[in-house]
Amino acid sequence: MAHAPIKVTKNEDYEGEDFFEMMKRRFREELEDRSEMHLQVGRTIVALSDIERHLETFFALFSLPIPEVESVRIFRGTQNFSRKLELVDYAVLRSDEKQLHGPCNKLSERIKQQKVVRNLAAHASIYFRQVRGARSRAVISASSYNERGKSKELGIPDVKRAADELEAISRDLIMFFSPTLRVIVKARNIPVEKV
Repeated sequence: MAHAPIKVTKNEDYEGEDFFEMMKRRFREELEDRSEMHLQVGRTIVALSDIERHLETFFALFSLPIPEVESVRIFRGTQNFSRKLELVDYAVLRSDEKQLHGPCNKLSERIKQQKVVRNLAAHASIYFRQVRGARSRAVISASSYNERGKSKELGIPDVKRAADELEAISRDLIMFFSPTLRVIVKARNIPVEKV
Protein backbone atom coordinates (compact mmCIF):
# COMPACT_ATOMS: atom_id res chain seq x y z
CA MET A 1 0.00 0.00 0.00
CA ALA A 2 1.57 3.28 -1.12
CA HIS A 3 1.28 6.28 1.14
CA ALA A 4 0.37 9.65 -0.24
CA PRO A 5 3.14 12.24 0.16
CA ILE A 6 2.90 14.45 3.23
CA LYS A 7 2.49 18.06 2.18
CA VAL A 8 4.57 20.34 4.41
CA THR A 9 4.32 23.62 2.51
CA LYS A 10 3.01 24.52 -0.92
CA ASN A 11 6.26 23.50 -2.59
CA GLU A 12 7.46 20.73 -0.26
CA ASP A 13 6.22 17.15 -0.44
CA TYR A 14 7.89 14.41 1.61
CA GLU A 15 7.32 10.69 1.63
CA GLY A 16 7.93 8.24 4.48
CA GLU A 17 11.34 8.49 6.11
CA ASP A 18 12.17 11.68 4.18
CA PHE A 19 9.53 13.53 6.18
CA PHE A 20 10.92 12.34 9.51
CA GLU A 21 14.49 13.16 8.47
CA MET A 22 13.37 16.65 7.45
CA MET A 23 11.62 17.13 10.82
CA LYS A 24 14.68 15.90 12.75
CA ARG A 25 16.84 18.36 10.79
CA ARG A 26 14.43 21.22 11.53
CA PHE A 27 14.29 20.39 15.25
CA ARG A 28 18.11 20.26 15.37
CA GLU A 29 18.37 23.62 13.56
CA GLU A 30 15.84 25.20 15.91
CA LEU A 31 17.66 23.85 18.96
CA GLU A 32 20.94 25.30 17.65
CA ASP A 33 19.26 28.67 16.99
CA ARG A 34 17.62 28.67 20.44
CA SER A 35 20.98 27.94 22.09
CA GLU A 36 22.71 30.70 20.12
CA MET A 37 19.92 33.18 20.96
CA HIS A 38 20.23 32.28 24.66
CA LEU A 39 23.98 32.90 24.46
CA GLN A 40 23.58 36.32 22.80
CA VAL A 41 20.74 37.43 25.11
CA GLY A 42 22.85 36.32 28.08
CA ARG A 43 25.80 38.39 26.85
CA THR A 44 23.45 41.34 26.48
CA ILE A 45 22.06 41.00 30.01
CA VAL A 46 25.52 40.67 31.58
CA ALA A 47 26.83 43.70 29.63
CA LEU A 48 23.78 45.74 30.71
CA SER A 49 24.37 44.73 34.32
CA ASP A 50 28.02 45.77 34.03
CA ILE A 51 27.00 49.11 32.49
CA GLU A 52 24.49 49.74 35.28
CA ARG A 53 27.21 49.07 37.88
CA HIS A 54 29.55 51.48 36.05
CA LEU A 55 26.81 54.12 35.90
CA GLU A 56 26.40 53.84 39.67
CA THR A 57 30.12 54.53 40.07
CA PHE A 58 29.98 57.52 37.71
CA PHE A 59 26.94 58.91 39.54
CA ALA A 60 28.83 58.69 42.84
CA LEU A 61 31.88 60.29 41.24
CA PHE A 62 29.96 63.21 39.69
CA SER A 63 28.05 63.68 42.96
CA LEU A 64 31.23 64.31 44.97
CA PRO A 65 31.68 65.68 47.61
CA ILE A 66 28.38 64.06 48.62
CA PRO A 67 29.34 60.86 50.49
CA GLU A 68 29.35 57.78 48.29
CA VAL A 69 26.88 55.93 50.51
CA GLU A 70 24.31 58.71 49.94
CA SER A 71 24.73 58.86 46.15
CA VAL A 72 24.58 55.05 45.91
CA ARG A 73 21.36 55.07 47.96
CA ILE A 74 19.84 57.60 45.56
CA PHE A 75 21.00 55.67 42.49
CA ARG A 76 19.77 52.30 43.76
CA GLY A 77 16.46 53.82 44.83
CA THR A 78 15.64 54.18 41.15
CA GLN A 79 14.59 50.87 39.60
CA ASN A 80 14.29 51.86 35.94
CA PHE A 81 17.49 51.65 33.85
CA SER A 82 16.53 54.70 31.76
CA ARG A 83 15.95 56.75 34.90
CA LYS A 84 19.34 55.70 36.27
CA LEU A 85 20.96 56.87 33.05
CA GLU A 86 19.04 60.17 33.37
CA LEU A 87 20.43 60.57 36.92
CA VAL A 88 23.97 60.21 35.60
CA ASP A 89 23.24 62.54 32.67
CA TYR A 90 21.91 65.15 35.10
CA ALA A 91 24.91 64.82 37.42
CA VAL A 92 27.23 65.31 34.43
CA LEU A 93 25.18 68.27 33.16
CA ARG A 94 25.34 70.10 36.49
CA SER A 95 29.07 69.49 36.90
CA ASP A 96 31.56 72.27 36.23
CA GLU A 97 34.02 69.89 34.54
CA LYS A 98 33.01 70.90 31.01
CA GLN A 99 35.77 68.83 29.39
CA LEU A 100 33.93 65.68 30.60
CA HIS A 101 30.53 66.65 29.17
CA GLY A 102 31.22 65.67 25.55
CA PRO A 103 32.69 62.21 26.23
CA CYS A 104 29.99 61.46 28.83
CA ASN A 105 27.22 62.52 26.44
CA LYS A 106 28.64 60.28 23.69
CA LEU A 107 28.70 57.28 26.02
CA SER A 108 25.16 58.05 27.17
CA GLU A 109 23.91 58.27 23.57
CA ARG A 110 25.51 54.92 22.73
CA ILE A 111 23.71 53.37 25.69
CA LYS A 112 20.39 54.97 24.65
CA GLN A 113 20.75 53.56 21.12
CA GLN A 114 20.47 50.08 22.66
CA LYS A 115 17.04 50.79 24.23
CA VAL A 116 15.14 48.27 22.09
CA VAL A 117 17.63 45.52 22.90
CA ARG A 118 17.57 46.45 26.61
CA ASN A 119 13.79 46.13 26.71
CA LEU A 120 13.69 42.91 24.72
CA ALA A 121 16.49 41.29 26.72
CA ALA A 122 14.58 42.05 29.90
CA HIS A 123 11.10 41.04 28.74
CA ALA A 124 11.37 38.94 25.58
CA SER A 125 10.60 35.42 24.61
CA ILE A 126 12.11 33.40 21.79
CA TYR A 127 9.89 32.72 18.81
CA PHE A 128 10.56 31.09 15.49
CA ARG A 129 9.61 32.93 12.32
CA GLN A 130 9.31 31.26 8.96
CA VAL A 131 10.79 33.28 6.14
CA ARG A 132 9.41 32.46 2.71
CA GLY A 133 11.78 30.12 0.92
CA ALA A 134 14.05 29.65 3.95
CA ARG A 135 14.06 27.77 7.21
CA SER A 136 12.54 29.30 10.32
CA ARG A 137 14.79 31.54 12.39
CA ALA A 138 14.87 32.36 16.09
CA VAL A 139 13.82 35.89 17.03
CA ILE A 140 13.21 37.59 20.34
CA SER A 141 10.10 39.64 20.78
CA ALA A 142 8.23 40.97 23.80
CA SER A 143 5.18 39.25 22.37
CA SER A 144 4.30 37.69 19.06
CA TYR A 145 1.79 40.51 18.49
CA ASN A 146 0.97 43.78 20.18
CA GLU A 147 -2.20 45.84 19.94
CA ARG A 148 -1.01 47.56 16.74
CA GLY A 149 0.07 44.42 14.96
CA LYS A 150 3.48 42.82 14.87
CA SER A 151 5.85 43.81 17.65
CA LYS A 152 9.57 44.56 17.33
CA GLU A 153 11.62 41.43 16.67
CA LEU A 154 15.36 40.93 16.70
CA GLY A 155 17.17 37.98 15.17
CA ILE A 156 20.40 36.39 16.37
CA PRO A 157 22.66 38.71 14.29
CA ASP A 158 20.86 41.79 15.71
CA VAL A 159 21.23 40.62 19.31
CA LYS A 160 24.89 39.64 18.73
CA ARG A 161 25.67 43.12 17.33
CA ALA A 162 23.94 44.71 20.32
CA ALA A 163 25.83 42.48 22.79
CA ASP A 164 29.13 43.38 21.07
CA GLU A 165 28.30 47.10 21.31
CA LEU A 166 27.17 46.88 24.94
CA GLU A 167 30.38 45.05 25.87
CA ALA A 168 32.36 47.77 24.05
CA ILE A 169 30.45 50.48 25.95
CA SER A 170 31.23 48.71 29.23
CA ARG A 171 34.95 48.61 28.35
CA ASP A 172 34.87 52.29 27.33
CA LEU A 173 33.24 53.24 30.65
CA ILE A 174 36.03 51.43 32.50
CA MET A 175 38.68 53.21 30.42
CA PHE A 176 37.00 56.59 31.01
CA PHE A 177 36.84 56.19 34.79
CA SER A 178 40.46 57.05 35.69
CA PRO A 179 40.65 60.27 33.64
CA THR A 180 37.26 61.31 35.02
CA LEU A 181 38.37 60.65 38.58
CA ARG A 182 41.55 62.69 38.09
CA VAL A 183 39.66 65.66 36.61
CA ILE A 184 36.98 65.70 39.31
CA VAL A 185 39.37 65.24 42.24
CA LYS A 186 41.59 68.04 40.93
CA ALA A 187 38.77 70.44 39.98
CA ARG A 188 36.90 69.98 43.26
CA ASN A 189 40.00 69.97 45.47
CA ILE A 190 39.08 66.64 47.01
CA PRO A 191 41.82 65.16 49.20
CA VAL A 192 42.85 61.66 48.20
CA GLU A 193 44.31 59.23 50.70
CA LYS A 194 47.27 57.27 49.39
CA VAL A 195 46.99 53.58 50.01
